[in-house]
Amino acid sequence: MNLKSEKSIKLETNKIQVFLATYNRPHMIEKVIESILNQSFNSFELVVSDNSTNDETKVIIENKYLDQVKYIRRASTSNDHFNLILKDVDSEYFMIFHDDDIMHFNMLETLYNKINVSKKIIAIGSNARVIKNEKVKRNLFYNILKTDIIIENRDQMIQAYFKTGIVPFPSYLYRNEVAQRLHFNLEHGGKHCDVAFIMDSLSLGSVIFCASPLMDYHIHSNQDSAHHKFIDRIKLINYISKTTSFTRRHKLLKTQRMLNLYAEIKDELLYIKKTIRLKKYYTIIKLIFEVSPFEYFPKILLITIYSLINKAKNGR
Repeated sequence: MNLKSEKSIKLETNKIQVFLATYNRPHMIEKVIESILNQSFNSFELVVSDNSTNDETKVIIENKYLDQVKYIRRASTSNDHFNLILKDVDSEYFMIFHDDDIMHFNMLETLYNKINVSKKIIAIGSNARVIKNEKVKRNLFYNILKTDIIIENRDQMIQAYFKTGIVPFPSYLYRNEVAQRLHFNLEHGGKHCDVAFIMDSLSLGSVIFCASPLMDYHIHSNQDSAHHKFIDRIKLINYISKTTSFTRRHKLLKTQRMLNLYAEIKDELLYIKKTIRLKKYYTIIKLIFEVSPFEYFPKILLITIYSLINKAKNGR
C-alpha cells in the first residue's frame, strides 16, 4: 500500500527522493521522519521503505504521516532491500537514509547546493556527529576533515577510508545515474557492501566528502554495524585488491587483515565470555583493549593462543 500526499505525487517537481530504509524500529521512526520533514530544502519526496516483520511502522505512518510520505511495504524476508530501493528511484537525486539516524535541518539543502556545482560530481556525503547511547560521543565522525575533499578514483577512496575514515553511508546524496547503473553486491563486502557501492560510484564521476556535520550518526548495540563480521571484512578486502592498485601484499591491506583478525579475537574475548578459559585475566584483557587496542595485538594473540591450548588440554 502506498501512502502519499498531493505534493509527493508530483515527482517532476521533486529534485530529491529520500528513501528511509526501516526494519523493526517503530520506536525510532517518528523522530527520524520529523528530522527529514523539517528540512530547509522543500523540493523532495520522503519514501518510507519498510521490510519489518510486523506492521507497527505501517500503523504509525497511517495514523500520523498519511499526507506527508509515500509508504512502501517490502517483503520482510528480503535480503536485497537496498537494491529494491534503487529500482524505485525516478528523481534527479536520491538518498538512502537509515531509521536510527537524524538529519540536521540543512542537510538536503547543503548537499544539493554542493552537488550541483558540477555534473562531474556523482555523489556527496557529509560528516556527522556520533551519538552513542543517546550521548554525544564525538563532535565529528571524522575530526581530521577540516575542509571538503574531492575523491577522483578508487585508490583515493581507499586511502581516505583506511587512513582518515569515510563518511557514514546514510549521509550520501547520489545522482539518478547511480541507481540506474549500479547495485549492492553482498559478495563485495557483506554488511560492508555499502563501502564497495561508494567505491563503484567513482566509475561514474567524482565523490565529495563534506567536512561539515549534517547528521547525527547513532551507535547502539542492536544495529548490524556494531558487531564485527570477519568474513564480510575479508570479502571487502578481497574486492579492494581486485579493483584498485592495492594488491593483497600491499602494506595497507596487510594491516587491514591483521586488524580484522584482531577484531575477531576481541569479539571472542570481550563478548563471548563462555569461550574464555582465563577468567581471572578477563579484567586485564578488557582494559588492554579499551586503553590501547591495536598496539597490544601481539600480547592479546599470545593470551588467546594460551587460552586455546588450556581449553584443548582440558578436553573442552
